[in-house]
Amino acid sequence: MQLITHDGLALEVLRTQAQAGTVVFVNALGIGNAVTLDLAQALQAAGVGFVTWDRRGLPGAYDDRFREYSLDDQVRDLECLMATLDPGPVVLAAWCTGIHTALAYARKWPDRLEALLLFNSPNFFNSRYSGVAGDAIGKVSRILVDDESKLDFMYHTIFANNTEQTATRLTGLADTRIRGLVEAPFKSGPQALLRYMYLIQSAALPEVDHQWCAPIRVPALVIGGRQDTMVSFQDSLSLGEVLPAAQVRIMDDWGHYTLLSDTQESVAKVMLGFLQTLEAFDCRTVAPACLTPFTAPSFVSAASRQGEADVE
Repeated sequence: MQLITHDGLALEVLRTQAQAGTVVFVNALGIGNAVTLDLAQALQAAGVGFVTWDRRGLPGAYDDRFREYSLDDQVRDLECLMATLDPGPVVLAAWCTGIHTALAYARKWPDRLEALLLFNSPNFFNSRYSGVAGDAIGKVSRILVDDESKLDFMYHTIFANNTEQTATRLTGLADTRIRGLVEAPFKSGPQALLRYMYLIQSAALPEVDHQWCAPIRVPALVIGGRQDTMVSFQDSLSLGEVLPAAQVRIMDDWGHYTLLSDTQESVAKVMLGFLQTLEAFDCRTVAPACLTPFTAPSFVSAASRQGEADVE
């Protein structure tokens, strides 16, 4: 199935259907929907439908306006996708740079959602805790958007020639299929890298703060990982603080890609346990053995912000 956007792009859609309701997933910018196949299958096996799409730019379709793509374009793509869904409860999930789009949609259409599930928040807050890799990508994106003449040097010197050993160390991924998909923005040629860098810069505005998030009244679960080297788990704590109805869960053993690489555990340990707390989500179709009871933390302590205690 293809999603035809407001400006005529044809974006590939991945969809499964089930009885309990639907999780609509906003993927990180630049990563194809194939990376979510295991997640879609695990949720379907538990009775939950799953829908996502190839986002515009890379690896999705794009046009000459790629330098001008904005958050509004991304939200309108999501609106088009939502219009194709069958009636029933929807939870909007998002990972990393997909979170900005999910939040913007929830501000605009809160009545269409049962809840938000937000994984591995990027550094919306200019935090000193920012992950090394994510911070470096942000800085490179600003350099290239300001001066495209540096593109070939940046691509061939920094990104294209990483060895497999280096890639494994940077991502923590032994699965070559998933690693290839998450590395695609950096290994698919200079022009693909340029499109990705413009996408990253377009994700920086508007600023995510208390005032901007105030209209987002749906329940939200924010999940971060202490082993995440792309973004800091502190960024997930900060996001939980600015959302009006958020709970935060920091996982000791999670890295940036755990949601996608350890899918069965992620679904059982986090996603289904949260979905069963939502009255509209019919998790009676889910086998009890699949569910891990979810207990929300009552507060986020100063100690946990410093990494001294687990808020799980």
